[in-house]
Amino acid sequence: MRRTEIPIRRASAIVAVLALAVLTASVIAVGGDSNALPVAAVGFSQIENPAGRGSLAPAVSVGPKGELVLSWIESPVPKMKLRYSVWQGRAWGAVQTVVQRSNFDPDAAAPSIVQPLSSGVLAAVWAEKKKEGDKDGNHLLAAVSSDRGKSWSTPARIHTDASISEHSFSSVVPDPNGGATIIWLDARDYSAEKRYRLMSAVISSTGKVSGETTIDADVCTCCPTSLAQTSKGLLAVYRGHNADQIRDTMAARKLGETWGKPNRVRAEDWKIDGCPVNGPTVNARDNQAAVVWFTAKDDKPQIENAFSADNGETFGDAHLLDSPKDGSRPVGHVTAALLPDGKQLVVWIRQVGGGAQLVAQEISKDGATSDLQIVAKGTTRALGYPHLELSGANAVLTWGGTSEEASVHTAMLATSR
Repeated sequence: MRRTEIPIRRASAIVAVLALAVLTASVIAVGGDSNALPVAAVGFSQIENPAGRGSLAPAVSVGPKGELVLSWIESPVPKMKLRYSVWQGRAWGAVQTVVQRSNFDPDAAAPSIVQPLSSGVLAAVWAEKKKEGDKDGNHLLAAVSSDRGKSWSTPARIHTDASISEHSFSSVVPDPNGGATIIWLDARDYSAEKRYRLMSAVISSTGKVSGETTIDADVCTCCPTSLAQTSKGLLAVYRGHNADQIRDTMAARKLGETWGKPNRVRAEDWKIDGCPVNGPTVNARDNQAAVVWFTAKDDKPQIENAFSADNGETFGDAHLLDSPKDGSRPVGHVTAALLPDGKQLVVWIRQVGGGAQLVAQEISKDGATSDLQIVAKGTTRALGYPHLELSGANAVLTWGGTSEEASVHTAMLATSR
């Protein structure tokens, strides 16, 4: 998988030094027990899941009817499988397989997705590695199942571009018409113009892909994206980029069939010469939306959150959730859920001493926060890129599934709100 500013992101030590230099080198090799069991946090409790030892890149999605789906890549190479399980109310259900491949791209920062749609169809999206001479890249593929995973359609490439370049970091949201919208980072311009695009397409309930369009022609090259459905259309958030290496959190809305002009959520002016692999997260409910992101201008890492009352057209003041204090530094890797009472539940990773913590906290529209709670302890690499989804009164969190900690962890919070 290619990453820009640095030739190959798979050279993880190089990426860590360049992209996360603002967090200091101590983040790269933090100590601690990566297998430590999580402790209670804002009501979170660990739950067993069916992803076996050696499973990678977990994600959790929620469907229009509240279906919760856990997905992951199951090794060993070369017989890796994209697998998933549906929450049955008290436990995860039977494990099912979408596809088996020898060339999956099991990146915890850009996981595969199994997404329930309003039509009752399941849509799966994953990345496959591609190589041609000295060029490395990947392609995004999608397939659908109309019989609860018993069979899947022939995989279709998401993007019209067939070049050996990167197409990754996707986010998927169900459409009211039974299909889904997908956004992703696309490197088709990088060889000639040294930039990535943020792109969008539509996946139908039969697996047909159409409507490819560019949302932003210049974005950060390896930060996860996020997408939400508001009462007036889609809201995408991502890390932007410009010629001055400013990489602020951006938002773009799709009203009807057209994506509007992107705008900064807040004028951070964070200048960094490498990609931090740290994207924002957006959630929406009715006309409310909330975005949480990591930034580190002037070597001051922070987690910030902002609310919108107009479907993401504008955002209020940014409220600080975390910054360096008492021997800790936020690392980022944020995920969040917008609770029915209007508060946002945010989860992120922070460095503490020789280790790292996965922490959770609620924040209200006026910036008031609950007590910070610890969900799990380990290292930054072992904790990976957490994913949080809310269904009814239940919030499900997953993390782990990395090269350092090849086990998938899940926890649940009963919000009772």
